[in-house]
Amino acid sequence: MPARLELQTGDLLELQPTATSYILLQSCFYPDQVEIGIPQTIVPERTTFTATVYTRGAGEGVTPTTMHYRVDCLSNKRVLREWTAVSTPAESNEIVISSSDNQILYNRFLYETKQLTVKVDTDLPSQVIKRIEYRVTNLKAIE
Repeated sequence: MPARLELQTGDLLELQPTATSYILLQSCFYPDQVEIGIPQTIVPERTTFTATVYTRGAGEGVTPTTMHYRVDCLSNKRVLREWTAVSTPAESNEIVISSSDNQILYNRFLYETKQLTVKVDTDLPSQVIKRIEYRVTNLKAIE
């Protein structure tokens, strides 16, 4: 019968006993780090840009089981894009933030703060949530 050992890092080792020792059958690394890269933290309204999400486990690139993201306007407390699944998660994923995500909702504000939230391995023990905020400048308020 295989023995299972979970280490502190969340790595799971599956060992198969032999006559004199154990043989390593499988080593699984779960994502314990999620990083989100965006080109700028301040963008003009109605700008489209691509955010890149990197997942790591034990210092190595890891492909998560699932990945979802959402976009919120923190200034107006509104959900701009509901949870959306990344169809094929990988170690590095691109998420397009559209011009409608970056629309100014209340023209009296000079800027609005938006937030991209990424969740990997949803509802699993290895679930990780990461958020990044950025500002959208109201071009009409600047004129």
